Amino acid sequence: MKLFDINIVDQAVSDKNTTLNFDGYQITKKKSNEKVRSTRLDTFIFNQKIKKVDLIKLDVELHEDKVVLGMG
Repeated sequence: MKLFDINIVDQAVSDKNTTLNFDGYQITKKKSNEKVRSTRLDTFIFNQKIKKVDLIKLDVELHEDKVVLGMG
């Protein structure tokens, strides 16, 4: 019996489909100022043809408001 169908995707999500500066401080404890491509979560769900979302877990280090706005 399969309880969960989980896929891990290396993708930044935010409130805009754009390029963002990611300083990485929360991970490395030093500034890196790396550019990352971000997408709105509703755009990601549409592009991946996800029909139903049961649960969303956010661990985005003080970027939660932007991710929630990107849910549409």
